[in-house]
Amino acid sequence: MIYRQFTAHPRLARVVACLWYLRKSPLAGASPDRVLPDGCMELVFNLRTPFSQADATGCYVRQPAAILVGQISRQVLLQATDETEVMAVRFRPAGAHAFFRLDLDELTDRWVALEELGRDWRELALRLGEAQRWDARMRLLEGELLRRIDRAPPGGGRAAAALDLLHGAETPPRIAQVARAAGLSTRQLERVFRREVGLTPKHYARLLRFRRMLGALDRTDPRWADLALQAGYSDQPHLVREFREFAGLTPRAYLAEQTPFAAALLG
Repeated sequence: MIYRQFTAHPRLARVVACLWYLRKSPLAGASPDRVLPDGCMELVFNLRTPFSQADATGCYVRQPAAILVGQISRQVLLQATDETEVMAVRFRPAGAHAFFRLDLDELTDRWVALEELGRDWRELALRLGEAQRWDARMRLLEGELLRRIDRAPPGGGRAAAALDLLHGAETPPRIAQVARAAGLSTRQLERVFRREVGLTPKHYARLLRFRRMLGALDRTDPRWADLALQAGYSDQPHLVREFREFAGLTPRAYLAEQTPFAAALLG
């Protein structure tokens, strides 16, 4: 497997977390890749055979070649059935809103084929497919994002201040406190988050706590009780309940099955 992550151009820094490239071959009998939610939307270009994704019934459905992936509120299972080559843009939590002028909660836990979002996006996917090298494709993709960000409204949207507060807090603050600090009512903050982030502020704060816990996890000797308290959970059972909701497994079961691709996406 080849996985590479690239820092975006400085002019994209406020809206793009990174660009990444993946190439992998399927292994006989290999488990699906369990991708965990990270609070970010992604623009994904499948340059060879797209992944198949498990639906709510457990059946696997082939993804389109180019998709905008909405926020995921829980784990997603992806299965590679043939040689896979992917280029993608990982937006910051509210970054996709600068490029796609729609309410992002319409895409939560789903994806939309890029061709449905306009001719320009469809043409970009075709041009990426025609390029011969991955580095040329990466320059083409970043150049298109730079062209589009120049047309985007200035500023970071109304969710930006609240996101800064959530990310700057050591433990999850109360949403009412975040709303007051951002100059919004609690209901206004929820509407803004749904539109610009794709999740409610409460769900996003829980997800942020979960991701921080994963980042501090020592996979060789996990001390779950200590991790729970450090991350802001009330106790170890609270951490396990949250883990089951976001990952679909207990912590120990997740560590036992984790694939290299899923681990790479954790950052």
